[in-house]
Amino acid sequence: MSDEAKTIFQNFLDRSGKLMMSGAYAELSTMMSYPLHVETTDGSLTNPSPDDFITSAKAFSGYMDRMGAKDFLRIAKHAQFADGRDDLIDGVHETFILKGGNYVVEPYRNALRLRLVEGEWRGSVFRSSVSNVTVPLLNPVQLRDRALRILEADDAKQQTKANDNGGLHDSN
Repeated sequence: MSDEAKTIFQNFLDRSGKLMMSGAYAELSTMMSYPLHVETTDGSLTNPSPDDFITSAKAFSGYMDRMGAKDFLRIAKHAQFADGRDDLIDGVHETFILKGGNYVVEPYRNALRLRLVEGEWRGSVFRSSVSNVTVPLLNPVQLRDRALRILEADDAKQQTKANDNGGLHDSN
């Protein structure tokens, strides 16, 4: 593990965590590279723009507020320059969401890729070991839109099936 990479990684985690807890979502969004890919154990989405990321950040912050969280700490476990390049860092960190010294949720691990863009380190890929059901990390608007598209596609498929059967629905 590179000490330089780990220091850069931890500094990114500290700064972005403070911005999240202070509600500075627009400034936090400048710390990301777009499109920003986010994965949990039960899904993945791509935030194509800062506005999409801000929606996700607000939803996550709302979750922490509802849970009474007072501290949001992330500790770098590993970090190294990736693929022999000096403009990519792959790191792993543990996340602690706390309320009065107690866990809001059990600590969980994440992997994060940082990309050096115009002299600034920015998050570009985020993978979490926690489910979105447990900790909402995926953009709720995008999830809802995706669900509606799936429903519409299923409705269209059923309509096509009905038309192919002379108006009779096949229950299969």
